[in-house]
Amino acid sequence: AAITVGTSQQIEFIAASATQWYSDAVTNLSNRPPIAATAATATGLASVPFTGIPSWVKRITVMFNGVSVTAAFNIIIQLGTSGGLTTTGYIGGADQIGSATLAASTGILVTGAISTGLLYSGNITITNVSGNFWTGSGIINASTGANQNISGCSISLASALTQLSITTASATTFAGGTINIMYE
Repeated sequence: AAITVGTSQQIEFIAASATQWYSDAVTNLSNRPPIAATAATATGLASVPFTGIPSWVKRITVMFNGVSVTAAFNIIIQLGTSGGLTTTGYIGGADQIGSATLAASTGILVTGAISTGLLYSGNITITNVSGNFWTGSGIINASTGANQNISGCSISLASALTQLSITTASATTFAGGTINIMYE
């Protein structure tokens, strides 16, 4: 429901039921709040997939909380369409401040260098520039506080983004942590 004040201002009331709000918001996309997926525990997985991303999405935040790996291979994010994950064509890389700088073409590189036994936390934001062209950037920090990783990348997908997957450069397994996405 909305109350018009004067000719151009509105005060909106959100229905108490999330289902009702979502139903109303389908017709008014500009007022839709971010939606979080169900967080995935990464322990023992080679990849953490998120599917069913709606076509109206313009920004995705990938959130890492205490993520660790079983072998020292960097974490990557691969974007996908209804035809599958895109595993080539990324332009960019990541830098561990004061250490390694790496280029990546197989995904959005989350870490510039990674060590086993450390817990990585932070966010990578993936934004739709226009059409099917996406950019990603963010900062991930290790539990020691000494391993800050800065990431930046871009990719042009063949069609609309509908999924993404978080994995490692070698498809080794995650030792622990939680990964989630929020999209808007």
